[in-house]
Amino acid sequence: MLDDYNLRALVVDDLAAMRTMLKSQLVSLGVTKVSEAPNAAVAINKLRAEKFDLLLLDYYLGDATDGQQLLELIRNEKLIASCALAVMVTGETAYGSVAQVAEHSPDAYLLKPFTADELYDHLLPVIERKLGIRRLNKKTPGLKPISDQFDAGHYEAVIALCLLYTSRR
Repeated sequence: MLDDYNLRALVVDDLAAMRTMLKSQLVSLGVTKVSEAPNAAVAINKLRAEKFDLLLLDYYLGDATDGQQLLELIRNEKLIASCALAVMVTGETAYGSVAQVAEHSPDAYLLKPFTADELYDHLLPVIERKLGIRRLNKKTPGLKPISDQFDAGHYEAVIALCLLYTSRR
């Protein structure tokens, strides 16, 4: 399913059982390189040491830093590439919490509990938009070339690619 993308994922959740379940769901979808972190501090250390394409962040991490604060820190310190996917995973349904998380623009927001199929349904459109479509007889680069130029600080190339991208639409 997602094998073609060769994604490296980091699952951040304070509950070991939830990390295991999320890892199992990702593996069943074809994401075989999955690391885990029980809290924000461990996640930050892993993000500084390795490159990840997909983050699944629990909103409540059980320590001083919640998933929203972690996402903000990750983005501010550029610990992930612009094309990396950040997905907030939570059981929190209160409007205030959801609106607060949306402020930091996760690529998707999943309410627990969910199945591997529901996870896939949320991930695929975001992956295709950011990383491109990689299916038999249909391949596109998505926004990744633009993100790569942005991350490299090549802003004139970003503008040129954006103009090219929008002219095709």
